[in-house]
Amino acid sequence: MKNLFYSLLFLFIGISLGIVWANRSIQAVGQNKSLTLKNAEWSYFAAMDLAKNDLQRAFIGRIGLFALKDSEAIYFIANQDQDGNPLYANNSYILEGISFDAAYWSITLYGEDHFLMPNKEDRYSYNQVNINYNDSLKQHYTIQLGGQEKHQKNYLPTEGEQQVNLLLRIYKPSKALYSNRDKVKLPTIKRVDL
Repeated sequence: MKNLFYSLLFLFIGISLGIVWANRSIQAVGQNKSLTLKNAEWSYFAAMDLAKNDLQRAFIGRIGLFALKDSEAIYFIANQDQDGNPLYANNSYILEGISFDAAYWSITLYGEDHFLMPNKEDRYSYNQVNINYNDSLKQHYTIQLGGQEKHQKNYLPTEGEQQVNLLLRIYKPSKALYSNRDKVKLPTIKRVDL
């Protein structure tokens, strides 16, 4: 009986250590400088190698269900403002950007758990179809993130004090955009007092 107890105890400890190690390994993929690149405050994977890179596939599976192949979409994620400070739900931000040469694009707000943040307005994202542009050419837009008052036509509400993430998805990007991911003009994220 004593041997069974020790066997079960060591098995439990081994499984627990394995879970902790696997979780840290998967989470480290998002900060791995050899896999992720930066464009201003936005990060992206140098390549979406979901077929061969098991850790990257696990990381994407945790934060971005149903991710497409690298050749079909580009994903940019931001969890900091233009000054390098983390994005928090209890702060206010202004995003300013331009439209992309692609079949479709969207910007979505997520909580720190990488799931949609519940809010009273049931609004979670904007895309090239439902966003209100600042100009008649439908190129420039501004989005207010958080804050009590709606100072902009486009507003994404935030609640609580958690850290937030923005995910910019660009589907079927032009060849020029695809090959210049490090230089393409992405939305700026500026903290403001509203």
